[in-house]
Amino acid sequence: MKLILVLKNDDSLIKRNRALLKFAYTAPVVSNVVFDGLIRCSCPSFEANTLIAIPQQWLKNVDTHTPSLTTYHDGIRIKPDDVEAKAWSVISNGRFATTMDERFLHQVLDRTDCDIMAITADPALLAHREKMLLTTKGCIAACRRQYCVGLEAAPVSVNWPHHLFIKSHVLKTLVRGAPISDSFASFLQCCRARKLSINSVRIASNVLDLASQNGLLLFLKLSLEHQCQKYLSLGNLLTNTSNNGNKISKTARLQGEVIIGHNVIIDDDAVIAGPAIISDNVSIKHGVVINASVIGANISLTAGSILSNQVILTQGDVDLPLPGRR
Repeated sequence: MKLILVLKNDDSLIKRNRALLKFAYTAPVVSNVVFDGLIRCSCPSFEANTLIAIPQQWLKNVDTHTPSLTTYHDGIRIKPDDVEAKAWSVISNGRFATTMDERFLHQVLDRTDCDIMAITADPALLAHREKMLLTTKGCIAACRRQYCVGLEAAPVSVNWPHHLFIKSHVLKTLVRGAPISDSFASFLQCCRARKLSINSVRIASNVLDLASQNGLLLFLKLSLEHQCQKYLSLGNLLTNTSNNGNKISKTARLQGEVIIGHNVIIDDDAVIAGPAIISDNVSIKHGVVINASVIGANISLTAGSILSNQVILTQGDVDLPLPGRR
């Protein structure tokens, strides 16, 4: 099985980044793209039985009918019967999306004899990357080029790694009668009390931080490009807008992968260039230009606004002097 765990307490995040991560998992239109992308992207060979766990206090913002979604307060409860018979199960940190080489990952897991393997994705270990060692004067002392994906031993951290692989029979024992703690330090303490062996490595992989604007935008872009056949194209989007309560002017132009929620109003001469997501109850006035951006629910964009590579969470964000907006 695969458990995607969104931590309720991440002290490394400032207020804006916390809001971005919550938006990614709870905004009705955006979260569908995020869920699909995470299930398919990170460790796809484990996607058959995936559970996404978010903090319980986010529940009022979430579509509770999503079958793969659960909430937690004091710990994540997993039924032993939900753990598959596969050799390994995985708990992934829901803040990050990774793109590990699946074949290389399984080679690593097959060769380890530990009970638990903590894996941190490291782009510096990807093939064709170069590392340079500089002198105190800033001159190049040495250069190393990697010709294949790499792997390095790493210390076991007190913070959740990108992925935590647990032998399935061990996980069944851990979840029997007790929840999984969202504190990694507490989880480690429980494992060590049971004398379980734990190893930690860094493995070659790209990483996207969904709590950052750039990371979330790039992740949504990649997810939308993969899903574009699942969503309405421009031609049939305009013929089915009445079903969602949308009102889109015939002179508005939508290009690329654009997902639109319910009760959206797009006035004359507005331009939306995908990948883009327009959430429910958004009003886009005359001449607005939106490029590769995500607009949250209940937002009104004034005539002539230009947005590029932005995530707009609330109406208050519209008036902020952010780059790419005028």
